[in-house]
Amino acid sequence: MRFETTNHIAAPPDAVITMLAASGYADRRALSGDPVDWQASVTGSPPQPFTVRIRRNLPPSVIPPAFRAFAPDAIEVVQEENWDGAAAATFHVEVANMPVKVTGTIRLRPDGAGTALVTTGDVVASIPLFGGRVEKAIVGALDTVAAQEIAIAAAWLAEHRPA
Repeated sequence: MRFETTNHIAAPPDAVITMLAASGYADRRALSGDPVDWQASVTGSPPQPFTVRIRRNLPPSVIPPAFRAFAPDAIEVVQEENWDGAAAATFHVEVANMPVKVTGTIRLRPDGAGTALVTTGDVVASIPLFGGRVEKAIVGALDTVAAQEIAIAAAWLAEHRPA
């Protein structure tokens, strides 16, 4: 199932890309969703390409109730973003032991005094009979995740604003 979202961050693109490459910011992102366990890493740094990798073990409560019977005790989600060092990334998200993946691109562009973060992608759930419903639920959950990440970004930028 195809999706596209646009979110606004109240900082210029250069500040946003610096934030995205900060290991402390990756740690905060990893903590969203109340993970049981987590790990975040950033390799490389702008203006060179860099990669952000976040692994979370999330409680089954993050799964919509209709699908919890199919979920294990903890759900391992691995998210990787490969940034070009400037304003674009490819990403993929995989859920361990479940036939679900999300892939796509992220683009940053100037938007007034801030930055538009445009995410496009595809959700694929290879589950007979239920795949379409699972994909729709995941696309809906992505809006919640995006709102959480924008709030994390706003807090990070407020704390790390140049003096």
